[in-house]
Amino acid sequence: MVGRGFGSNEILTADDLRIHSDFVLPAKHPLIEELGQQKHRLAKVTGLTFSTARTPVDVYLFRDRDSFNDFTAKSNAAFASRRAFFVKSDSMLNVYAVWGDRAAEDLRHEVTHGYLHSVAPSLPLWIDEGLAEYFEVGPGTDGLNWAHVQHLAVALEQETWTPSLGRMESLFDPTKLTQTDYAEAWLWTHFLLSEESTAALVRSQMQRYQNKTGVSWTAKVHHLVHDPNQRLLEHLKMLKR
Repeated sequence: MVGRGFGSNEILTADDLRIHSDFVLPAKHPLIEELGQQKHRLAKVTGLTFSTARTPVDVYLFRDRDSFNDFTAKSNAAFASRRAFFVKSDSMLNVYAVWGDRAAEDLRHEVTHGYLHSVAPSLPLWIDEGLAEYFEVGPGTDGLNWAHVQHLAVALEQETWTPSLGRMESLFDPTKLTQTDYAEAWLWTHFLLSEESTAALVRSQMQRYQNKTGVSWTAKVHHLVHDPNQRLLEHLKMLKR
């Protein structure tokens, strides 16, 4: 189901994105052009080869919250409380989002999912979400998601959170992720991408998943990084400073 109102609107394209809207959207909108380029930034960071992608990512934009809620109530009630979401099947990769004040953040996040699943659909949930949180803050930020830094710093101080990549790897249901789960997934991703040796590991692992031969991240990280949980906390403290 696509949603009422989209059939009469022109489809805009931006690289592998097809943009549908229930309102008039300028053909050269800066955010749409940025989203089209995001695939190339993602390829550079992850080492994924997007030339193998066979399914385009369809993005459906709703003019306001009411039209979005009307759509989700009929087709995706589980996402009714969100501003945006991504769904996939064997034949489609769809992003749905409200065109509001936080559309840029939301679309960067959900489009990242679309791009990733176009070439590596079996990625573990934590790195899938970690990369989406990394890219949602936009180009030129080095993936620094300050809201997550603040959240984890408070959780660490209050002793309500202890990092564990093994726990991250055990997460499978995106509907059960907490704010802390999203934040920790982002922190592991940011930490691993912060040094060339671990960034090379990320690229190697991502290519394994693209080739459907993925293996445990925990074992690989523990082999490469001495006491990774402590190193992660040091990385968090460095970012906080």
